[in-house]
Amino acid sequence: MDQSIAPVTPANPAAIHDAVSTHLRPRRGGRAVLPSTLIPAAPTTPKSTTILERRLARKALLDAQITPEARRVPSPYRHPTASSPYVFDHDFYNNEDIMNGDVSFEDAVFGCQTNRQRKHLHQAHESIISNNQIDTSFEAMDMPNPPRPMRARLSDSCDIKKPATFFEMFMGDEQFDMLARHTNAYAQYQLANFPARHKSRKSWRDTNRQEIKVFIAILIFQGHNRNTRPKSHWEDPIRDSPIHRMRFNRYKALMAFFKVSDIADDLDTADTNDTKREDWHKKLTPLDTHLQERFQAAVIPGSRLSYDEIMIGWRGRSMHTTTVRGKPQPDGFKCWAIAEKGYVYDWLYYSGAFGMYSLYYC
Repeated sequence: MDQSIAPVTPANPAAIHDAVSTHLRPRRGGRAVLPSTLIPAAPTTPKSTTILERRLARKALLDAQITPEARRVPSPYRHPTASSPYVFDHDFYNNEDIMNGDVSFEDAVFGCQTNRQRKHLHQAHESIISNNQIDTSFEAMDMPNPPRPMRARLSDSCDIKKPATFFEMFMGDEQFDMLARHTNAYAQYQLANFPARHKSRKSWRDTNRQEIKVFIAILIFQGHNRNTRPKSHWEDPIRDSPIHRMRFNRYKALMAFFKVSDIADDLDTADTNDTKREDWHKKLTPLDTHLQERFQAAVIPGSRLSYDEIMIGWRGRSMHTTTVRGKPQPDGFKCWAIAEKGYVYDWLYYSGAFGMYSLYYC
């Protein structure tokens, strides 16, 4: 090989072709290979020190390869450029002609933190507008200015320094007596008719109002201190918790036989097809009706009510459950609720099997 030939750089493609065609040397297998001195060096770029720098370098490389005509229009959520009812930008929500001059951008997007959430909100907004049919006979209500605030109607026995008195506004002794009575009746019915299911509980000691209060307190405590194993609360109990007031075996027995509705009423309406559709949540009716009355009597709603859906987490087997993607708890029972500032004023149950039909009979 002639040593006078200098290595070829990538900037001279013609020189690479001439060198390859004139300076090939045979290999043992008979194939020709390119001398190592003539292999063009790969273009090297300074290695970025951070992920952000590498992303910016990759974006700059892609931008250089795309023509301005073929560029993708930027997302209106990242770069709001025009005022439109389909674009959540500052100009649209600061337009006083649309009567929302006091609405900030954060309020307009309902606290959406990511572009994915804003995209779903934009799609819902666009669907509502496209499917809306304006009724010319509609007259807007006179809204108070300033807005009317929500007011509480507390009883005389309610003490702000004692949270238990707030709970007693909604759950009185009559409700605890009802729960104890229905639980005892259901336990006796199960042990008498299905003894094989409860071999470990051959006897049942009737519960009372005080024990049901402790049981409800334990359920609330477990909701704030979640654990996959309920028994762990008894293995490592927290000081001043309601766990100390009930043994774990008694807790399991109450969990097995706890009943809100009367078993006699359930058996009378078990074979009624109309009841299955119209009042599929009838086992909650004795307590649900009372709570709705107390929730509405405790406050005077303001003028900024919101109507939204609430998910009650449930992963068991039921034909009435539904799945709402994007919710913190996507699987469970869905309720339509009227609320204000986190306070639920009224609600309706929604069935995944019957759809909107179940709302007409609530």
